[in-house]
Amino acid sequence: YINLVSYKFSYITVSIFWIGIIIGRFLYTLILPIIRFRLETLLLAYTVISLFLYIMLIYLNTQDEIRLIILFLLTLFLAPMFPLGASIINQHSNNKSLFTSIFIAVAGCGGAIGAVIIKTALSIHIPVYLSILLILITCLFLNTIILKTSK
Repeated sequence: YINLVSYKFSYITVSIFWIGIIIGRFLYTLILPIIRFRLETLLLAYTVISLFLYIMLIYLNTQDEIRLIILFLLTLFLAPMFPLGASIINQHSNNKSLFTSIFIAVAGCGGAIGAVIIKTALSIHIPVYLSILLILITCLFLNTIILKTSK
């Protein structure tokens, strides 16, 4: 959908994405016990940093190597968002199993809806990166609502 790098480096883009996700989830498990922030604040910080890195990745016209580094950093910050959301739900709910099940179901639907949004954007000639940017901004908005309501 999005040509992040030239054809010369396209083979490594998916690998860098998944390596960043794996390392990001692992680092999250190490960082979580030592942080002094509320989980909601951490989720907001991860979302803001991810949004900033995504904008840099799309709009910075730079060398492929730099774009791959930005992609890796982006996936490091995107990786813990799902487990962090589950942790927030478990922290604030009385019926943890029900709400965790709903969270996983909604996340699965979100993945499907995200694919439909991207396909629709492509069919009406809206650049995919604008669709993804809109999704990230929506997440940022929802994070601020979560942060305000959980105080």
